[in-house]
Amino acid sequence: MKYDLKKILIVHLGGMGDVLLSGPAIRALRIAYPSAEISMLVTSKVVPVVENMRLADKMFVFDMCYGGVVPLAKVFRNVKAILELRRMRFDAAINMRTLVSCAGAMKVAFLLGIIRPKIRAGRDTEKRGWFFTLKASEGDLGTKYEADLDIETVGLLGAEAADKRPFLDIPQKDTEYIDAKFMELGIAGDDLLVVIHIGGMYSRRWPIENFAGLINRLNAGFSCKVMVLAGPGEKGLLERLSRLAAGGYITPDTDLDFCQLAALIKRSGLFISNDTGPMHVAAILKTPQVAIFGPGDLTRFDPRNISERAVVAIKKSPCAPCNKEKCSDMECLKALSVEDVFGAAEGLLRSR
Repeated sequence: MKYDLKKILIVHLGGMGDVLLSGPAIRALRIAYPSAEISMLVTSKVVPVVENMRLADKMFVFDMCYGGVVPLAKVFRNVKAILELRRMRFDAAINMRTLVSCAGAMKVAFLLGIIRPKIRAGRDTEKRGWFFTLKASEGDLGTKYEADLDIETVGLLGAEAADKRPFLDIPQKDTEYIDAKFMELGIAGDDLLVVIHIGGMYSRRWPIENFAGLINRLNAGFSCKVMVLAGPGEKGLLERLSRLAAGGYITPDTDLDFCQLAALIKRSGLFISNDTGPMHVAAILKTPQVAIFGPGDLTRFDPRNISERAVVAIKKSPCAPCNKEKCSDMECLKALSVEDVFGAAEGLLRSR
C-alpha cells in the first residue's frame, strides 16, 4: 500500500556497511515516491557513503559515541539537528536498523517522539518496536540477508525493489588518484596486490599477531605485494603491527576517503579484512576477498550473498553471534588460526 507522502525521513544510524546494504531499499523508496523530499539522519562517518548514493535530498548528522560519553559540542549539534527535523513535519519516518536492545529501542522511540512524523515505520525486533505504526517483524538472530530486511522495511510504505543489488560509484578522479598513489609506492599494473584491512569494531578484530603471521605466510608463499590499511583512529594498530611483522608490507602515507578506498579495493587482486564496512565494499565490487568473521551475524552480513568471489573464514563458537562492542576473551576470533585464513587466501590466489 502506498501513501500520500511528500516528506520522508530515513533514520539510519548504522555504519558504512549497514548503509551500503540499505542502498537498494533507499533506491526503491526513491522510485516509489519520486516527487517526495527524502531526508536522512545518519552518523558523521557515513556521510561520504550517503553522498555517493545520491538518493537523499537532505542529510542531517547525529553524532554517536559508542561505549563513551558524547562531547558537549556534539550534544548541542544533535539537539539542533533533531529540532530542525521536528520543524520539517515529516509525513513518514522509517528506522532502518535492528532494535538490538530495549535501551536502544527506547532511544529510537524518544527520537521519533521529538520529531513527530505522522507515520513511524521500522523493524519490530522481538516486539521492541511497540512505538512504530507500521512494523516489520524480526528476531534477534538473522534469518535473512540485511539488504533483504531493509527492502522489507521500506515495503511497509509500499516501495518495491526491482533491483536488490547493493551499489556504489567510483568517480574517475579517485581511480586516477589511486593509480598515482600506486606509482609512488612502486606498485606496477601487473603486480599481484593483496590488501589487508586490520581494523573494525574492537570485538570483530582478528588478533594483530595473527595478521603479522598472515603477512609472513603470504610473502613466503606468493610473489605479491602486501598493503595494510586501518580505519580512522586506528593508527595504533599499524604501530603494533610494525613491531610484530618482519616487514614485507606497505601502507599508504595518507588517509583515504571513502571513494579512494573503494578505488583501491577495486584494484586489489585480493582483499582480506575483518567483518567491517570495507568488507562490504569488496563484495559490492566483486573483488576476491577473505572475510574474517567472529561475533558478527553471518546470516545477516555474509558477503557471499552478493559476491561469488568471497570466502568466509569462521569457526563456530557457542557465544556467537553477539552484539558486544568489546569482549574479554575473543574466543570466536582466536579460534581462527593463521593457517585457516592463509588457506582461504591461497585458494583464491591459486584460482586466478
